[in-house]
Amino acid sequence: MNISILSARKINEYWRIKFSSQFGAASALWFGCEPTVGASVSGELDCDQCECSAASGSVRFSLSENEDEEKVVLICKVEAITEDETMILRIGDDLLQCEYSSRQFSVGEWVKLQTSELKLHDLNY
Repeated sequence: MNISILSARKINEYWRIKFSSQFGAASALWFGCEPTVGASVSGELDCDQCECSAASGSVRFSLSENEDEEKVVLICKVEAITEDETMILRIGDDLLQCEYSSRQFSVGEWVKLQTSELKLHDLNY
């Protein structure tokens, strides 16, 4: 995913960045070189813990942050489902893996994913 880094602060050995993309803005833990505020970079989304539900209303790929609940919200489409309860989700041209156990989803279905810990890996690292 192509992003622009809006802000960065170091937390222990990690960086927390706020970023914007063509789908919206959010924050994430940054894995890679020290981030440069204002830089445009390519990153890969990742999350360990997530809650998934069916997206409703007028759906399109999006990325936002619910600061009250301290969660990042992504609206994406189910690209594939593996036998070990992992979904491959599409947001634009990018893919994201998510483990789930609560509900069965179908390929092509729009999903609302919420996570308290979005990770972004620097592809230029």
